[in-house]
Amino acid sequence: MVPEKGKFGLAAKFSILVSLPVLIGALVLGNSFVRHNLRQIEAAMIERGKSIARGLARGSEYGLLIRNEEVLKGIVDKYTDEEDIIYMSIMDTSGESLADHGDLVKISPGKIIKHDPAVDENESKFKCYISEAEYLYDIVCNVVTIQERWSRDDIGILPSDILSDSDSREVKKIGTVQVGLSKTNMISSMNKAKIRALWLTAVTVFLAIMATVTIVRLMLKPIERLAVAAREVSQGDFDHLVEPKSKDEIGHLAESFNKMVVDLKKSSEALQHRLEIESLIATISTKFIDLSSQEVDIGMDYALQTIGKAINADVSYVFLLSDNGKKVWETYEWYDEGVESTNYGKNIKGSTIDALPWWANSLQESGAIHVPRVNELPPQAGDMKDFVKSMGVQSFVIVPMLYSGELVGILGCSSIRTERTWKEADITLLRMVGEIFVNALERKRAEEELQLRLKVEERITKELKSEVDERKRTEEELARSNAELQSFAYVASHDLQEPLRMVASYLQLLERRYKGKLDDDADDFINFAVDGATRMQRLINDLLTYSRVSTRGKEFERTDCEMVFEHILSNLEIAIEESGAVVTHDPLPTVMADYIQICQLLQNFISNAIKFQNEKPPRVHISAEQKKGEWVFSIRDNGIGIDPEYAERIFIIFQRLHDREEYPGTGIGLAVCKRIVERHGGSIWLESQPGDGATFYFSIPMIGDI
Repeated sequence: MVPEKGKFGLAAKFSILVSLPVLIGALVLGNSFVRHNLRQIEAAMIERGKSIARGLARGSEYGLLIRNEEVLKGIVDKYTDEEDIIYMSIMDTSGESLADHGDLVKISPGKIIKHDPAVDENESKFKCYISEAEYLYDIVCNVVTIQERWSRDDIGILPSDILSDSDSREVKKIGTVQVGLSKTNMISSMNKAKIRALWLTAVTVFLAIMATVTIVRLMLKPIERLAVAAREVSQGDFDHLVEPKSKDEIGHLAESFNKMVVDLKKSSEALQHRLEIESLIATISTKFIDLSSQEVDIGMDYALQTIGKAINADVSYVFLLSDNGKKVWETYEWYDEGVESTNYGKNIKGSTIDALPWWANSLQESGAIHVPRVNELPPQAGDMKDFVKSMGVQSFVIVPMLYSGELVGILGCSSIRTERTWKEADITLLRMVGEIFVNALERKRAEEELQLRLKVEERITKELKSEVDERKRTEEELARSNAELQSFAYVASHDLQEPLRMVASYLQLLERRYKGKLDDDADDFINFAVDGATRMQRLINDLLTYSRVSTRGKEFERTDCEMVFEHILSNLEIAIEESGAVVTHDPLPTVMADYIQICQLLQNFISNAIKFQNEKPPRVHISAEQKKGEWVFSIRDNGIGIDPEYAERIFIIFQRLHDREEYPGTGIGLAVCKRIVERHGGSIWLESQPGDGATFYFSIPMIGDI
């Protein structure tokens, strides 16, 4: 396994990780070894210096006692051949050198390396003091003597203070020896020791690294195989497995890897199968989308062939149900090549589900019937088991087709040539295709209903258009007739005024001049003629007023109904006083209206309330209420009331509910009121009961900010 350029591979990382502790350990051990050797070399050097100093001290004891320089010089000469001795000196207690070799180096007081303890009884007299300079060791050793060693019988030249007459063992210092020992040899030995240690460390580190790399390679070889296998698997080769070579963690990892690859292979196959199914569903859906509702049969045949080949079925079929899912009314079938048609649909068409309770219950409970072997069908399957076997079916699977929870069909596949176990994916495919079928059939049904509805609507539209045209012609004719009628009424009433006024004048003159002079019949005839002329004149005036509502109306303006009310009270002041009427009102609004016609409208209502009264004094109340963009006025009285049966009739011109002798009038007043309200875009109505008074309502739209 070769790592990417510029990156460390796992082996390199692992080797470095393992080699670093080995290298550090080797360096620590090498350093300890060198330090140990250096300490040994230094200790040997110091020990040699002490040995020379002690030997010199022993040898110079007698010479110092007798202060014989020749003897001392001879002792010093014995050591002159030593290469590492820089200087040597034997001094008395006063510090005077009695014998020396080389130049005595006066070094500054150095570090006292060691105060040497006594090695044995004799050496306890020769204690050494060692100082260290940059390139030498300076060793000073006292020269002492023991008095008991020298008696008066010994050499007579010894000083008297040394001689002893008794067993005295007093130790007395008699001088000092000083030796300067060069470090050159020691440094050379140390350097050699360092080089040896360095080589030894290097060899150790090299061997350790090589061993580590070898071990790492052996350890990582299975991992490399796993990496290679993982790369192959990532490229889609799910058959590339790793053979476990051991029972350790790497072996377990290989087993887990193999299991993962097997699972991945299964998942990949399942995913591939799912993608194929989704592609298949998309193809079938597109096919149905591209087909019109009249071509659904073509789509059904295509879909059955497609799913049959996709799941390797011998036969695929659809049974459509009617009568709330109880009867098979239509079938579609597809047979694979080499499979003889058994006429599934022809044999089952017309059958009822009620006759097959086990099948219906199974579809409702499990949502599918999966039968790998027909011979294993339970006895509850009834005659259907024998029917399926007679068709040569060895295994089958069917799913329900539901719409809004109702069973509308059955979709299934059968195997005739072999027994087989249908996969869950096959059942899922059938369910999804079944939904497509249901949607397509529902779309077909909806489009057929829509076409039927469109035809009905088209027929109704034509009829309505004919009626509208007829009504329009009627309205135009009515408008023309009304216009002519209004014109005629105005002209007639205007032209009749003058001759009628003349007839009335002469009749009144005839009545004044001849009343009582003729017989009673003549007087009656004259009265009848005068009354008829008067009523005719009043009728013509009222008719003229009715026609002028539309022809002589003024433009709408801001009209304060409070002022209108005051104006009406002024006009009806005499009638109100004579009848004892009480006319009240709530606050009244300002509206956009024809001031004169609003006055005429309210005055007619109040006049009628005063006129159509019983024994009680008239009580009239006017109020207004704002409702949904309009003002609704109400005029309530306590008069004789009106039967609701005549609530519409009273607003028709010349319609009267009472005799002329009982309540005079022409029957035009309320018709004029209705016409005024309609001109203002409102409506008028009545609420009343006989004997309980009446309440007239009319509305006027609110215009602008009024």
